Amino acid sequence: SLINDMWAVTAAHVVNEHRGMPLNFHGGIVNANSSDSIVLQSEKIIIHPGYGNNDGTNYDNDIALIRFKSRVNLEPNLTPICLPNVSRGVAENEQGTVSGWGSSLKKRNNKIVKVQKTPYLNYVDIGVYSSSKCENVPTLPSNNKKMSFTNNMFCAGAPGKDSCTGDSGGPFFSPTMGSSEGPYHLIGVVSWGPNCLDPEHKDGKGYYTKVENYVDWIKNTIQTEERNFELR
Repeated sequence: SLINDMWAVTAAHVVNEHRGMPLNFHGGIVNANSSDSIVLQSEKIIIHPGYGNNDGTNYDNDIALIRFKSRVNLEPNLTPICLPNVSRGVAENEQGTVSGWGSSLKKRNNKIVKVQKTPYLNYVDIGVYSSSKCENVPTLPSNNKKMSFTNNMFCAGAPGKDSCTGDSGGPFFSPTMGSSEGPYHLIGVVSWGPNCLDPEHKDGKGYYTKVENYVDWIKNTIQTEERNFELR
């Protein structure tokens, strides 16, 4: 998610293995096959220092910053999203929109089939679940360990509606898409969840990094990095 003309926010687990190499990001499109995308090349990737998901069960501090090589030419289809207030809070039943290019489930002949990927940017409106529901975490099949839920996360979803594989790092924002209220604020970053392609995953519960807990880190990091770039 673009937060100004030089920086974007994503999930740490998405870029952790690529932090030492330049990455190309495509912006300003809703169709991945479009030739009209604006290519943004990364100059630096900064992983939150508290992130360290060694066994796959702890996505605490799953957030990262991307600095681009040159300023982004902002336009109607490529604009920054606002950061939330530090003390905003994420309330149970609050509605927001999650968007991404990830996998989805479709029905064909009354049977559920999975669609691995879509060329189109999808979005869905979902609600924030209670902390008690979020604390009921799944077990990771590979090592039979419980996943971790911390105060730096919230969970959200709706029956049959959830973020999915390939959506990681994308935004959960409020108010909902198309709302006359505004502006949009980046409330969460898609982080982890149960197997969203499992038809038995009925409540659509996905887990998100709570952005308000990292606003100070984001602002301080950007300020420090920009000062360092000026001194070069």
